[in-house]
Parts: sequence; C-alpha cells; structure tokens
Amino acid sequence: QRQQGGSSPASSDASLSSALGGDAGVDGGGTRPRNESRRSSSASGEAMARRYGKDELRDLVQAFTKDMIKGRPLEVVMPTGSIVTAKCALSQQLDMLRVQVQS
Repeated sequence: QRQQGGSSPASSDASLSSALGGDAGVDGGGTRPRNESRRSSSASGEAMARRYGKDELRDLVQAFTKDMIKGRPLEVVMPTGSIVTAKCALSQQLDMLRVQVQS
C-alpha cells in the first residue's frame, strides 16, 4: 500500500507509468487496429481504477501534468545518431507537446 503524503514527481511518473502498463496506451507504431488500441487503453484505465482510489489517481495525473508543464529533460536521438538532452514540455492548455533540443 502506498504511503499518504507528498510524493516526488519521479515516483508519481513511475506509479502512473506502472499503472498504465508502461506505455500509457500508446500504439506501437500503428501495428494494431485503432479500436484495439482504445480497448487496451480503456482496460489500462479500468486496471488503474481497481488498483488506486479516485483521489489518488487524480493526484497522480495532476502531479504528472504539472511536472510536464514545467518541462522535463528527455534524451532524444538526432538524425546523425547522436543522443542529446532536450526539454519536453506540455502547453498550459495541454494541447501541444514541445520537444526542444538545448544548445
């Protein structure tokens, strides 16, 4: 059972990712039919609802969202094959994901 109280964004991300099956319902390169991806995503949501309480789920999503709006470091592979650190952030409206390579 999880402890009550503040949790770090990293632990929130780990909990959220774990609860979502590690891929947050992301379709693996379009290999599955669109409706199958939705079904598995829905099943992930149902599994989360059984594992966590409604308030705890809300807190996990809220912590993740706030962290992503602030921006997080993300390692990306450039066209040359080199790996560089970029900043990944969501817009305040949650409608745009920005990945910016830091110079």
